[in-house]
Amino acid sequence: MRGFDVVVLGGGPAGCVTAMLLARQGIWVAILDRPPRRPFSIGETLPPQATRLLAELDLTDRFRRIDPLPSSGIISIWGSETPQVNDFIFSVHGNGWHIERSAFNRMLVDAAADAGAAFFTDVRIDNCAQNAAGWSIGVSTPVRPDTLHSRFIVDARGRAAGGTFGFPGRVVLDSLIAVAGVTTPQRGAVPSDFTLIEAVEPGWFYSALLPCGKYIVTLMTDADMYSSRRAQSQDYLKIQLSQAPRTRERIEIAPERAVLFSAVASLREPARHSNWLAVGDAAMSYDPLSGQGLWGAMRMAQRAASAIVTALEGSHDHASLTAYERENRERFANYVHAHTGYYRSERRWPESAFWKRRLEAPVVSLPSLLQRSSRA
Repeated sequence: MRGFDVVVLGGGPAGCVTAMLLARQGIWVAILDRPPRRPFSIGETLPPQATRLLAELDLTDRFRRIDPLPSSGIISIWGSETPQVNDFIFSVHGNGWHIERSAFNRMLVDAAADAGAAFFTDVRIDNCAQNAAGWSIGVSTPVRPDTLHSRFIVDARGRAAGGTFGFPGRVVLDSLIAVAGVTTPQRGAVPSDFTLIEAVEPGWFYSALLPCGKYIVTLMTDADMYSSRRAQSQDYLKIQLSQAPRTRERIEIAPERAVLFSAVASLREPARHSNWLAVGDAAMSYDPLSGQGLWGAMRMAQRAASAIVTALEGSHDHASLTAYERENRERFANYVHAHTGYYRSERRWPESAFWKRRLEAPVVSLPSLLQRSSRA
């Protein structure tokens, strides 16, 4: 039976940054994590503004030690076959970054632990029950069952969170998935440090150079489209790459192994209570096209930690938590508006199920979104 001020469910970037900032304030915090059994994770790029955020979090030196690769910009083949270039040379924040995601995650785990957060790994969360003092959290470890007590819970379990342990569910906008693999650059070619986005009939590709010198190649498509086409051919990713000449030019061969990831856009509603809040993808998740994923999760964690500190100081009106959720809603509303407009600018495949859904979908406002009954 162990007691903490805050228990964070999930040890990804959002959970670790939240825990790190709380621990630096002298708050007794624990992280419960059960890493997914996958060969790699996606989310390998950081926009230029991440450099400033890492400095604000006092993580610059740690970040440099994982040898990130500078990114010069983004090339988009979208709406036409003419490439559009967003060169970071014009950014006030400088270049962006390509990272090896597992090294980045370890960096944040170490930073949280060094700040004083207790880290419980390979833990299964069995139940969370509210009581007069806060929360009682039942867990199972490889050794034995255990119970933790906490005044406050942070749900940072990513897109899989929602609807469990009595927590609120999510409003889900789409069924987007990422089909990702790693492969080598084209022989004899100079690898490009520009991220490449290329629209195709069943969705769109992005590819990015990793610090190890390989490319990660990812197709974004809808889950049902993937299921039907994957059933027709074992060479699914290779076949789709034949439609993406710019992406294909970068790589020697198609990735031999593809890993699936959820990429749905969603909003937790509500995302906070008097002694609970969600952060990162557990609060709201974006289509990777937005470029807000990893950077946005850490930025949200920074705001969440500040709100939690104020709430734990004894504020009875919970104004800090209310402001945190209000800002999240505003950001998500802006995202939905921009996301809809950008997808509608690609009209080359009006009969494709993927693009047809996005062209014909009604414009969604935040109030109407929150009234939807589809929750996950």
